[in-house]
Amino acid sequence: MHQLTLGAVATALIVTGGGCARHSSKAGSGPKQAAYWVGTIQPFRQRTGAVAPATEPLFYQGNVTMVNSGSGMSRTTIHIRMSTPENGGSISWVLASGRCGNLMSPVLPITAFDPLDVGGSGSVDATAEIPFEFPTEGMFHIDIFVGHTARLTEVIACANLALKGA
Repeated sequence: MHQLTLGAVATALIVTGGGCARHSSKAGSGPKQAAYWVGTIQPFRQRTGAVAPATEPLFYQGNVTMVNSGSGMSRTTIHIRMSTPENGGSISWVLASGRCGNLMSPVLPITAFDPLDVGGSGSVDATAEIPFEFPTEGMFHIDIFVGHTARLTEVIACANLALKGA
């Protein structure tokens, strides 16, 4: 898993236009901001009737940014920054279509999403580039899993993504 510093994230957002200030003009002729997706990771409790995960979801919180990789529309970069109750190790995640709570399959096989490395303080600050065409419409969300099987019954946190700058 690739670790990314805050400076590199800022650079990536500026390069893709995500860090640019909006320019307003009465004539509406200002430059258009590059499209990007953002979401807030929140605790998620599955309502399937299945046995609940052993880890309390309350402590999984953070944010997600999804941008065009810059190497063409066929690749997407996702940055996840979150706090967890874990102390080291790793947790799994996927990008899926639809909204949190919908039992949707990931947009790619689970093997396309490298596990997130969790620091000793329980923090995650990771960036991944996936072979997925950067979307400019639709509904997407990030699922965070307790285990490494990415079973939909093990979702512990989720982030609905909203398209910005389009």
